[in-house]
Amino acid sequence: MLTNINWPYYYFIFARVIGLLSKPFILWFLLTSEQNVASEDFSQFYLILGSFFMLLSVPVHSNFYRNFYNKESRNWFNLARLYREYLVNITTHVAMVLLPFMIISPFFITDKLLLTLFIIFFLIEKIFDEIQRHMQFEKDFTVWSNLFLIKNTAPVFFIIFLVFLENNSLFLGFLLFSIALTSLLLSRHIDRRLFKIFPLLCASIYTRMRRYLVEFKREYLKKYLFGLFNANAHQIDKWMYYFFDLKAKLAEIMLVGQIGNAMTIGSSYATVSGRRADFVNNCKNIKDIFSGMKTFIVSSILFIFGIAVIYSGAYQFAQIQISTIFLTLFAYFFFSLSQPLLEYVFWNVSDKHKLLIDIFYFLFFIALLFLISNFVNDISLAIAIDFFIYQLMRLLSFLFIASRLLKIKAC
Repeated sequence: MLTNINWPYYYFIFARVIGLLSKPFILWFLLTSEQNVASEDFSQFYLILGSFFMLLSVPVHSNFYRNFYNKESRNWFNLARLYREYLVNITTHVAMVLLPFMIISPFFITDKLLLTLFIIFFLIEKIFDEIQRHMQFEKDFTVWSNLFLIKNTAPVFFIIFLVFLENNSLFLGFLLFSIALTSLLLSRHIDRRLFKIFPLLCASIYTRMRRYLVEFKREYLKKYLFGLFNANAHQIDKWMYYFFDLKAKLAEIMLVGQIGNAMTIGSSYATVSGRRADFVNNCKNIKDIFSGMKTFIVSSILFIFGIAVIYSGAYQFAQIQISTIFLTLFAYFFFSLSQPLLEYVFWNVSDKHKLLIDIFYFLFFIALLFLISNFVNDISLAIAIDFFIYQLMRLLSFLFIASRLLKIKAC
């Protein structure tokens, strides 16, 4: 019986769960250890990292992998060309994002050492992400899980060690350790051809960028923008904390957000992962989209767990009210429920219309915040109310759109 179990895949899920717990644990540990400055630094870093990393993400890998796994029409000469295009395009895209960042960021990050470490960190994170993408396509779950576990758990123990030593350079130490560790992990898996392409790219960077911009606008722009808006749909409240300079509160709301994000992951595993083909043609009604209500069960368990953690007294929130915490968690609950609906809409609505929907709701969030802030004095509570309404309206909109699409297909 046990031999029929796909142990590598369950190990993969275990590694994902442990890895996802590392960020909230670090924030919780820093807050409970009264490392206030470090907790503020890490919360801002996680916020910027999540959003900035999406700027580096563009689906230039799709043509290569689509042809690589199509055994009937596989052509090795064509694959070699597509693979080279993939490496050149992803390198060009990263360069086009990092160059403006390097020009603008010195106005905000005056510490040159910290800025240099940021750039190196983003670069190696992107390389690591591409390598792990390949491992997922190859279903090499054991190696993927080993790398992911080491990369996410080792920094946690390193931070605990630094706090125990009463070291004041926690964030700087974390960056240096993470860069060294990830570089070591990459050394055995990175494709050496990348080092050959990079000098050639630098020699003709202007021509490469012009050529890539034409391709990017034609094939990727709308999907790229939709990905940016959707990825920041559960980050928008944190950005408001950042813009209103609520650094002390940002650390605590980021901890709540990390708990809430577990619901999103649970919903994704329960209703989206492994079912993407079903969303294209096989869903006949709303029940099919939610696939036996698994998303409600998994998300509800994680939601209850999040509340239990808060009520357990594991950490007494000093900066934000309990009403703000509950509104934020419920907003994440709505976001997790919208995931299967969003996946169905993604496959059945044009890129243009999907993008317009998310742009509308981002503008709606900002306008509503200005309105609510006139009646609520506590800005963090105002943001939480706005975030709650925003996610609820977004969920109901996707539910309505999916219902309409199902009726049209049934006719």
